[in-house]
Amino acid sequence: MTAMLAPVSAVAAPRRRRDRPGVWLALIIFAHLVLGFMYDHATPIFEAPDEGTHYAFVSWLADGHGLPVQAPAGPHTLWAQEGSQPPLYYWLAARLVAWLPDRALDGAFVQNPLTHIGIPGTPHNANLYRHPLQPPGLYGLELAVKLVRWFSLLLGAVTIYLTWRLANLVFRGQTAFALLAAALVAFNPMVLFINASVNNDNLLMLLSTAALVAILSFMQPQVSRPVPRAVVLGLLLGLAALTKVSGLVLWPVAVLGVAWGAWRRRDWRGFLMAGLITAALALLVSGWWYWRNQQLYGEWLGLKTMIAMEGQRVPPITLGSLLSREWYGFFISYWAVFGVFSILPGDWVVGFYGLLTLVAILGGLQSMLRRPLRAPAEVLLLGLFSILTLVGVINWTLQTPASQGRLMFGAIAPLSILMASGILAAARPLLRQRAGRAWANSLVLTLGAALALVAGVIPPAYIAPHYVPPTQVALADMPADLHPTDVTFVGAIQLLGYTAPITPVAPGGRQPITLYWLATQPIDHDYILAMHLLGRHGVEVGKIDSWPGSGNGATSQWTPGVIYADTVLMPVADNAAAPSQLALNLYFWEGDSLSALPMST
Repeated sequence: MTAMLAPVSAVAAPRRRRDRPGVWLALIIFAHLVLGFMYDHATPIFEAPDEGTHYAFVSWLADGHGLPVQAPAGPHTLWAQEGSQPPLYYWLAARLVAWLPDRALDGAFVQNPLTHIGIPGTPHNANLYRHPLQPPGLYGLELAVKLVRWFSLLLGAVTIYLTWRLANLVFRGQTAFALLAAALVAFNPMVLFINASVNNDNLLMLLSTAALVAILSFMQPQVSRPVPRAVVLGLLLGLAALTKVSGLVLWPVAVLGVAWGAWRRRDWRGFLMAGLITAALALLVSGWWYWRNQQLYGEWLGLKTMIAMEGQRVPPITLGSLLSREWYGFFISYWAVFGVFSILPGDWVVGFYGLLTLVAILGGLQSMLRRPLRAPAEVLLLGLFSILTLVGVINWTLQTPASQGRLMFGAIAPLSILMASGILAAARPLLRQRAGRAWANSLVLTLGAALALVAGVIPPAYIAPHYVPPTQVALADMPADLHPTDVTFVGAIQLLGYTAPITPVAPGGRQPITLYWLATQPIDHDYILAMHLLGRHGVEVGKIDSWPGSGNGATSQWTPGVIYADTVLMPVADNAAAPSQLALNLYFWEGDSLSALPMST
């Protein structure tokens, strides 16, 4: 897709009074912020990728400490591998929350021992950490994390604006194209999810896009005030490299872009002057951090130390195996996989983005075949940056298991611009048949609305349900079809009874069961509930080990005297003998799953 042409040649220069692109862009940004708050609300703190360790870095700096010093062989640190990251995002976030009282991490990192990290589509144990059963108030640690999330959302809003600017530099006068590129960033569910979390990718997206705008401005036939432009570019390159190591990918792209502009204008003196200013400022802003890595760890980038902290890929994997085995996970995590790579939306959502991606690729190929080697230099440069980013991601995932498409978000703006180009190129025959510009605008508005609608369905329909704790029930509201029991576990947990529908369940399906628990006294431990579904002749046909509430109802959070209704969807094995009468065997354990804790009747 790196050689795409202007997608709709029939689109004329915009009539600003009629098209009013600024109004549509403002609506896109506003909708992104609204959707971002939905993703923020649906996701408990620390349930986004590495959010807990990102915030631990923020908290460490907010407490007045210096930069972390990584020691792979030393004691465990709360920030783990994220302490190897360049510090700019964390320093800004620390300034934002340093004034808040009671934002300490004490007790916040109680991890779910059975969480299904990296298993998309898990129906239970999607949560990485223990959370209170009652929604916490907006204060202390909760407020601190939310403030950094909202700061990240604002960074995302600026990225959308800069994407629009960048698209206009690539394809001047094509309002529909620039708005579609902005919408592909704004309404990408994974972008929304990451923007609504504590993550340094949010600042990298902004700075990378801003730097590309600055680079492309040097590629124009005429460049006014080159010295101030070089100053801006140098600062942006330095800040990007001080946000994430992958920000260094911008540096060779900047050299090529500035050199192309100088060749275009036959201005080599200007190239040397701009290059020296840009390089000096970029090194001044970020060089100290890479020098620090060399002094502390004996390596400029610090990546070997980060891998030692995170863990190497074992066993090693070849490039061919990586591409063949993990391409699908890479694809869905560019668009829509949530939690700690554990929550998938419906198949229709994945199909929607698969179709969108396919149309963009086919449109780009069609454009290249019809008019080869005539792509604007700006498009080639954006394609090169995207390829270099992909090479960096592949190199990283060959060393540590991290095949996630979201790692491409440093190039989210050029990728969205290339996608918009492909989509509109694929639609070119329809646009020509239907009078070009007006239909291009209508197509973009329709597709943008569809993107926003799909992104808006995901938080309430697919993310939030994975974090719902057991429901509190009054004794007077217990169901009439309750099967009463009289069992007490560990002297503190009483099973009052259960309900289960009598509707037959086919092998491969799920059997709903609702358990009614009562804590008779305070519980200090997070006991694990083992549930074994037994079929014909007592053969096990289903099994779940989890904290109650599918991982969301840790027993230490229960209030004595409160009844909790805990609905479980027990999986029934595909090879379960049918027909048979199902039975449920359950017990609590701690430490050893084969050793049931005491129970009495």
